[in-house]
Amino acid sequence: MPSKGIILAVVLGVIGLALIPKYINANKKQDTTNNENTAVTVKQTKEESEIVMKEIHLAGGCFWGLEEYMDRLPGVFDVTSGYANGTTENPKYEDVLYKNTGHA
Repeated sequence: MPSKGIILAVVLGVIGLALIPKYINANKKQDTTNNENTAVTVKQTKEESEIVMKEIHLAGGCFWGLEEYMDRLPGVFDVTSGYANGTTENPKYEDVLYKNTGHA
């Protein structure tokens, strides 16, 4: 029969793992709270003039890292990752890596 110390450690570990998503979501809620003033400002100025959306293309070594960073910036409405140039439409990572598609 396992000792009480081992059982306690397992129970505390499971509780700790269960709380990780709540901690992550709490941080995301704090991030969006900081951006609420920006959203209000946009709504207030929209009546005076229309909001102009612009598109930019960025190059980065890590899709997901760049996408995560850009998603956090005020005023960024959408972020999409992908490969530039090349001959294959909608290539997958393996296509670019092994099939010489010409994508950057």
